[in-house]
Amino acid sequence: GTLVTIIARPSDREALTALMFTESTTIGVRYTEMNRECLDRVSLEVDTPLGVIRFKVARRADRVLNAQPEFDDVARAAAVLGLTPLEAYRALLADGVAREER
Repeated sequence: GTLVTIIARPSDREALTALMFTESTTIGVRYTEMNRECLDRVSLEVDTPLGVIRFKVARRADRVLNAQPEFDDVARAAAVLGLTPLEAYRALLADGVAREER
């Protein structure tokens, strides 16, 4: 058997069920509605040894729980400095920039 998982809005369920019945050999479709909670997020520009890098900062109840550099900014800085994105990311972590945003 094959398992197909579709994540969609509840309002799209009927159309997607119809699609599964007409475009596959299935004779049954299961569905479950789920909820999702997200942390509040902001984007901050931080002056780092690699240049200005945007960070996604996630908070809950005014407490910072996560801060991650934007990959595109890290990759751009890495290219300018002749580093791989991973080397640039590790340099940011070693410098403590991500921790300072907490």
